[in-house]
Amino acid sequence: MKPAAEESYVVGTSEAELARLLRQHALFRPACMEAWRKAGVAPGLRVLDVGAGPGAAALDLAALVGPAGSVVAVERNSRFVSHGQTRARASGLAQLEVLQADLLRDPLPAGPFDLIWCRWVAVYLEDGARLVERLVPLLGQGGRMLFLETIDWTTLALHGSDAGTTAVAGFGRGVDRAIAASGGDPVLARRLPGLLAAAGLQLEVLEPLVLGGDAAVTEWLADVIALMGPELVRQGIWTEQDLTAARAALQRAQNQPGCYAVGPLQLWIQARRP
Repeated sequence: MKPAAEESYVVGTSEAELARLLRQHALFRPACMEAWRKAGVAPGLRVLDVGAGPGAAALDLAALVGPAGSVVAVERNSRFVSHGQTRARASGLAQLEVLQADLLRDPLPAGPFDLIWCRWVAVYLEDGARLVERLVPLLGQGGRMLFLETIDWTTLALHGSDAGTTAVAGFGRGVDRAIAASGGDPVLARRLPGLLAAAGLQLEVLEPLVLGGDAAVTEWLADVIALMGPELVRQGIWTEQDLTAARAALQRAQNQPGCYAVGPLQLWIQARRP
């Protein structure tokens, strides 16, 4: 039996995870802003944000499209939806609507949209190809779909430290296993460009994204492992010994010159509907 939608996230949806997602968005925000610029995000556009989480990206997009535009953010978890709605009201962004829905099962907001934005969502779904099938008809003519997905978690690494780096590398392999165990497809991003092309979209951008070498990336990796590591241990995918070694290595690395973290290999995928 599939777990309930509220509980089927790989690492859950606790307050701690919500806070981690907001910190993660702050790290990736400059790259996102540049990608949105390339995709032509501008005042007056209508945007669909699918798998919006707590709504950090949706807030940025709503500010970019302005009062003349609109952003509809879709998220299945009620905690995240409530957070997004509260922040939208507090920010005075009337052009942002946050809705609760399952991307594969529930009716989606009616198109056409000028941009459909999807970040770190498709690989976690039980049928990412079905998501593409559902989204393409919602694009208006000339509209764009923009994905950011992880290609390979096993490229995550900590360099210049000690034996704890082996445990950190093992964490990346563990995430792949956890995604597969939850019903997702950890390598879907490798097939996603082909799926979009087969659906009749024109590929415009295929650009790798790797963050690394900055102290903020090491802090981000420590943050990720602190929240995701115990869940991997609970699932029997990782050991308590590995978790302890990885956390200790990352703590030392933050104060050890020459140590640096490299995040997992990701891919920007931008496609246009002719």
